[in-house]
Amino acid sequence: MSQENKNTTGAPAGDTTSALFVSARKKQLEQQESDRRAKEKEDQRLAAEAEVRRLEREVEERRRKAEENARRAEADAAAETRRIAEEAKARQTQAAANPDAVLGAQPQKKEIKMPSMPKSSSASPATSPAASGGAAAAKAPLNTKMLAIIGGVAGVIILIVVLIFALGRGNDSGGGSKAPTSYSVSGGYYLNGDAEGLNIHFSDSGSAEVYLGDSLLYNGHCEVTENRLVLTIASIGDEMHFTIIDGDTIMDNDGDSYYRKGSAEGAQTAQAPSFTLDGGYYLGGDKNMLNIYFYNDGTVVLYQGGVSQGEGHYSINGSRLNVTVPGVYDYAFDIIDEETIVDSDGDYFFKID
Repeated sequence: MSQENKNTTGAPAGDTTSALFVSARKKQLEQQESDRRAKEKEDQRLAAEAEVRRLEREVEERRRKAEENARRAEADAAAETRRIAEEAKARQTQAAANPDAVLGAQPQKKEIKMPSMPKSSSASPATSPAASGGAAAAKAPLNTKMLAIIGGVAGVIILIVVLIFALGRGNDSGGGSKAPTSYSVSGGYYLNGDAEGLNIHFSDSGSAEVYLGDSLLYNGHCEVTENRLVLTIASIGDEMHFTIIDGDTIMDNDGDSYYRKGSAEGAQTAQAPSFTLDGGYYLGGDKNMLNIYFYNDGTVVLYQGGVSQGEGHYSINGSRLNVTVPGVYDYAFDIIDEETIVDSDGDYFFKID
């Protein structure tokens, strides 16, 4: 009976030990996994804290640079303010001593005037045979000096009657008068010695040619009586009268002198200044007034208050400028410099970029 009790069914001792080992190993692995997860979380926490510190340092660095830039900008602004104040003070002192030197003498502004385009001569300019290799000057209407030779038949008759009457009085004067000096003219004579302006070429045979620069305007013939010279232009049926001062100088009825090329007077003034106009020139320097815009190709656009009034062309001869907008505007100017022009009425136009 006791023997039977001893053989009660149960797990062997080896099986119990194996189960305990497995359980311990499992707990060990669970503990290792738990430790690994804890370490990973700690690493993540440390990395997050490091990133936060990096961002804080970056923000601080940006704040420091911003403050530094603000201080630099403030210092620059203060320096600029001091410079402007010093410059203004210097200008004020200069203006007190000489106002025109600082402000400039501005002409009185006036309203735009739009005169009708004057009639131009019907004669067609031809190319000068004397021009060698240079381009002929642009066609242009006869200027005020040439307009003196254009008149009606009645004017010609009056001039002839006056001339005959004057000569008759001279012939009826008392005897014993001294014969006046007789002159001859030959070669080219230039208005005011300007090689680019109006000029007349006389030949020994009595023929004459009238040029504007290098462009032939008219052919004619001349007659010399004592110290009087009459230039007749058959194509327009008119005459131009001169007084011969000497062999190198003649003077027209307006008192303007023509100097023979190569003479002392002509040599002194033959080199006319050359100018180039480009951009907008405003009447009185006021952008709300008349504006003439010059282009390098010889064309112009006329504006009034920013509104186009028409397109035209211009030509420059030395310091003389002619501007024509067909049917709207036709004016002559003197070029003071490349920033300033003045029209025949004495009104100034200033260049504004």
